[in-house]
Amino acid sequence: MTLTKGDFKKLEEKFATKEELRQFKEDVVSEVSEQVDKIFEKYRDEFATKIDPILKEVQTEPQERAILSNRLEHHEGRITILEKASD
Repeated sequence: MTLTKGDFKKLEEKFATKEELRQFKEDVVSEVSEQVDKIFEKYRDEFATKIDPILKEVQTEPQERAILSNRLEHHEGRITILEKASD
């Protein structure tokens, strides 16, 4: 059985062409990409809001440690002087 031009026309009406499939793919990818971007933006903002206080603590920790270390050395020195004076 040989296909006629009429048969091809009917097939073209029933099935998508390569160009139509390509366009459909682009539309779907674009739509999904937009949805993913929206979701990512929402969670990125939530993450940034929650991580901010933690990062501030991490940044101040070394400074606090240095201050406490300095105080400890100062106190140890004073204790040593007082111990020598009481002997």
